[in-house]
Amino acid sequence: MFQQLKLTFALILSMSFCLESNAASDICSTCSCRNSETNIDCSYRNLFSIPQQIPLNVEVLDFRGNYITEIQVEAFRNLTNLTSLDLESNRVNEIKAETFQNLPSLKTLYLQYNTIVKIAVRAFDELPSLRTLFLSGNKITEINADTFRNLFSLAYIYTGHNNIREVKADTFQNLSSLTYISLSSNYIQEIKADTFRKVTTLTYIDLSDNNITDIEADTFRDLSSLTHLYLRTNGITEIKPDTFQNLSNLKELYLSSNKIKEIEVNTFRDLSSLKHLSLSSNEITEIQVDTFQNLSNLTKLFLSSLEIKEIKAGTFRKQSSLTDLNLSGNDLKKIEGEIFRNLSSLTTLDLGTIGLKNIKPELFQYLSSLKSLYLRGNNLTNIQRDDFKYLPNLEKLYLEKNKIENIQEGTFEAVTSLKNLYLSDNNITYIQRGIFENLPNLQRLVLRNSGIKNYEDGAFLFLPSVNYIDLGNNKDMMCECHLPAILNYTKTILKKNVYILGDCRTDLGELIRIMKYMQCQNYSLFQRNLQCETCSGMKCKDPKVTNCTADEPVCESKLSINDGTVKFEKSCSTYRECLEAMRNNTFTCNKWTSDVSCVVCCTGNLCSKNDLIVNAEGALTKLLKVHRNRCISKQKILTWL
Repeated sequence: MFQQLKLTFALILSMSFCLESNAASDICSTCSCRNSETNIDCSYRNLFSIPQQIPLNVEVLDFRGNYITEIQVEAFRNLTNLTSLDLESNRVNEIKAETFQNLPSLKTLYLQYNTIVKIAVRAFDELPSLRTLFLSGNKITEINADTFRNLFSLAYIYTGHNNIREVKADTFQNLSSLTYISLSSNYIQEIKADTFRKVTTLTYIDLSDNNITDIEADTFRDLSSLTHLYLRTNGITEIKPDTFQNLSNLKELYLSSNKIKEIEVNTFRDLSSLKHLSLSSNEITEIQVDTFQNLSNLTKLFLSSLEIKEIKAGTFRKQSSLTDLNLSGNDLKKIEGEIFRNLSSLTTLDLGTIGLKNIKPELFQYLSSLKSLYLRGNNLTNIQRDDFKYLPNLEKLYLEKNKIENIQEGTFEAVTSLKNLYLSDNNITYIQRGIFENLPNLQRLVLRNSGIKNYEDGAFLFLPSVNYIDLGNNKDMMCECHLPAILNYTKTILKKNVYILGDCRTDLGELIRIMKYMQCQNYSLFQRNLQCETCSGMKCKDPKVTNCTADEPVCESKLSINDGTVKFEKSCSTYRECLEAMRNNTFTCNKWTSDVSCVVCCTGNLCSKNDLIVNAEGALTKLLKVHRNRCISKQKILTWL
């Protein structure tokens, strides 16, 4: 009898293994099974239901992008090793109670982008290890107070882009590990004062894109760990003074696109750690001087599209760490440079569409660290020589959509670090030589739709680093040989490409691509002093050079040490004068005087950077023999050249 029972048990066990093996074989014939069937990928397989008899040892299940409409109660029961379950982008419309029974190891559950309307109260009761829950992009209208009651390990919950109208006060009360909540893009009208009171571990709350009109003063009071709070795009009309009390660790606060009319002086008094603050697109008419007095760590401040007409001096006096300031879209015609006095770290400033009619150089006198300046959409008509003289580190300058008719010669000579210059949508009819003088680092020049009709021969020769020139939509611009010649020269001699975009008109009125203009057989790119100008990056003004016919123009480079300071200069010269200066190296470059200097001359192809470096290194070596305490790398020479 015992032997018979033993045989029967062995037979049952064998059948069980056989059935499980067949089940695994079935699912693996439809899906991709890896790592001994612990990782099963059933994504995008046109499945309408979840296969039965999933192997019990599975750890990762992926059913993304199918047509599954229902999750059977037994579908995932007892998959005790399962850590990740992905049902994103299906057609599931309901999560029933006990759908996820006995899944003790599940850490991540993806249910976003289905059509879920209802979640049963006990649906997640048996998920003690769940850390991340994705419910975004469904049609959920309500979350019951007990829906998440047993998710003690839950840290991240995403419920954005649903139809939720109310968040009950006790919804998150038992979630002792919760750090991140996203409720953005719903229809929530109110957040009760005690909604987050018991969730003191929260660091991130996103309530953007809802219908919230009012926030009670105590709503965030106990959230001392909160670092990110997003309330943008709601209907908030008022921020009470105590709304953000005790949020000493808050780093980002976004209140943009609401209907806030006033910010009281003490509103941000407890936000000593705040780095990013956005108040843009509200109905604020005044920023009081002491509004930001406690925000000494602020790095980004967005005040665009408000209704302020004046910013008083001292408003930003405590913001020495500020790097980004956006004041665009306000009526600040009379803005003064004093408001920027303490902004020594500012690298990005947006003054677009503020009604500015002219630039006063003093406006930027305290902004020597500025790298990006936005002045688009103003009423500027003339750009003067000294407008940007206080901005030696500027790399990007946006002047689009103004009414600029004239740019004075030498306007950009102080901004030698400039890399991108945008001048589209203006009224510039003529580009003269010298406008882009002394821009050795400029890479991108955009002049689209600027009404350009002609440009002077040599207008674009002062740009040794340029690789992109956009002259598109200047429909009346006449064709010239200068730009095609530059492209050909840089490609064949300097071995680099310059992309030149746009059309031009031939003498017969035909509109063709700039680079298709072929009537340039006898054109010389380097007429008179232009060869020197390409090398030195500046317009030559010496009449001996500009008017010379027989004496070839050259680029003179001078390295000098005076009082321990190394200086590198480029200038235009004639061949004979530069050669004479080189002969004087015997006296000025080889023995100690109060002003030690070495001269290098180059002409034609020798003006290319690599050849000049070799000559400069030789001159520098002589200098260093005289002044042995200086140590200068080849990389330093490259920055000079």
